[in-house]
Amino acid sequence: MPREDRARLGEVALQRDWPDLATDAANAGAAWDRLDLRFPMTYWERFQAASQALGIDAFDLIASPAGRVAYTPWRDRKSVQGG
Repeated sequence: MPREDRARLGEVALQRDWPDLATDAANAGAAWDRLDLRFPMTYWERFQAASQALGIDAFDLIASPAGRVAYTPWRDRKSVQGG
């Protein structure tokens, strides 16, 4: 399937409220400039609520989803590693 078609599938996925498939389609189609597909704002309200509760800018929270452990200092390493 051509890359352009894969990005179009991502648009359909967003319309159907399937953000994970939109991201997959954008990545498979190498649509690196389609930030709306690669980083859908599905959980924006949750980020805003966490931002207010923690006193951290919502965009800072969104920018670091892989580093989410850094924002949960009350967890110990053992629980984070599943042990």
